[in-house]
Amino acid sequence: MHTYNVGNTTRETFTYAENVEYSDNGNTIIVDKVTLKLANDDEFTAISNKAQTLQILLYTKNSVTTEQARITFNKDGQPVTITDGVTGCTEFYTYNSLGNVTQRVYTDNSINTTFTEDFTYDDFGKIIDYTCYKTVDGYNELVSQYTYTYLDNAARDLESVSVDYSTNFKLKTDVFGRYTGKEIKNLVSSTVIEDSTISYLEVDGTLTNLPATITFTNPNTNQS
Repeated sequence: MHTYNVGNTTRETFTYAENVEYSDNGNTIIVDKVTLKLANDDEFTAISNKAQTLQILLYTKNSVTTEQARITFNKDGQPVTITDGVTGCTEFYTYNSLGNVTQRVYTDNSINTTFTEDFTYDDFGKIIDYTCYKTVDGYNELVSQYTYTYLDNAARDLESVSVDYSTNFKLKTDVFGRYTGKEIKNLVSSTVIEDSTISYLEVDGTLTNLPATITFTNPNTNQS
């Protein structure tokens, strides 16, 4: 136990206990507990099972204890489920063999809505597709969608991002890896919305990373 005092007043007390029996929904499990007790006797308690696959967060006020959150973990220590003990909102996570999140499902009970996020990766672990849907009363609606492409170089630098199947933002680079502008394209009409180009200074024939000019062009209005 550790006590933090200010003068003669105890402000907070930390208590740690190992191998404690805890009744979890009628089942007795062996846990470790860490409790923070404040000067007003409010308590915050974190409970973890021995396998480190379950954590429960409790709050006690006026001798009444409520479960604030419940988190389960996989063998790699990543969260699998998170339940808000106050609102009842839940989160579920799925992972691939590399430990990347492939799906997150969040249910918000206050608006009776479930959000499902899906993540797809390439062979290098880079995200190539993100999609979010919301489900209300059994109906699915697209919230947002992103598609990513990467340069075929050692760093796998980002090349472009497409948003909601409608707009593509393509980054431009030169042979030296310098950012030289971007192109914004409407994927529905296949027209370029905006194009920008950056050139760089050369000092006595030596390349620099100092921009010399930045040009913005709107092909639809022929303005630059």
